[in-house]
Amino acid sequence: MLSSVLKGIQQVTAERFFLCPGDYPLIDIQTYFDLLSQEFGIIIPSFQGRSGHPVLIDSCYIPAIGNGDYSSLRCFIRAHYRQIEASDPGIHLDVDTIADYENAGLYLSGHLELFPEPRPALT
Repeated sequence: MLSSVLKGIQQVTAERFFLCPGDYPLIDIQTYFDLLSQEFGIIIPSFQGRSGHPVLIDSCYIPAIGNGDYSSLRCFIRAHYRQIEASDPGIHLDVDTIADYENAGLYLSGHLELFPEPRPALT
């Protein structure tokens, strides 16, 4: 995945960009606006103490992402980020299976509440 990200970010011309896997279809648009309102190099939303997607990255980090100083993109991001709380459970829901897809449909139709109870933070 890192090689795909490196290829893609070489095309970025904006001051900042969002990095988000394509299988996170339930991120609320307000989450994007909330991230954009923050002034920091790398910003990650969290919901109930757990970080999620999308990640907002300042373009000044593009050369450093590809220089090989970190073992993964996750390690690079974790070394430079600020986390903000979001009211959006969609930042955690990726759609990898048929069951995930069905749950996404139930959530969108109001028949499923994602993560109704606070979940412990992952360490």
